[in-house]
Amino acid sequence: MTEEERPESQGRCGPAAVHRVRKLVSGGMDAKLHQRRSLLAQAKTEGDPEFQVTGEDAFRSEREMLLAAVAGLREAAEAAMRRAEAAEAACFAPVKQVIEAHLKEYKEHMASEFRHALQREVSEATAELRATARELRLLCCSPLVSTERREAADVLAL
Repeated sequence: MTEEERPESQGRCGPAAVHRVRKLVSGGMDAKLHQRRSLLAQAKTEGDPEFQVTGEDAFRSEREMLLAAVAGLREAAEAAMRRAEAAEAACFAPVKQVIEAHLKEYKEHMASEFRHALQREVSEATAELRATARELRLLCCSPLVSTERREAADVLAL
């Protein structure tokens, strides 16, 4: 099974992923290591007295290669994080737009419901006030009510 035929879950982890990371990191390292080894081998075969390899030089060389590998891994990890964040933002952008559209629609619906409820309450209150005003006029017009009360009812009727 080739890497293209592999399911996504197998391609991102396991031995294949380790192999890809090693290949990525060692891409530049193999050439440097080969060049360094060939120079060391050439110096040994020629017997160059100025170019003698000590244990410290070998340790320094290995240390440099390890530091370069760590730097390469860090760069690869940072690039992977940037790609993951961009993919996450791209995945959530449509969802965010849908949620915002539903929220706007819900706000408009709630505002409309509130307006209708308020209009009903105002209409009911207005009808009650008009009925009370009619009753007051009837009471004021009766022969048993004094003139002072009639004047007060006229003021209320306005």
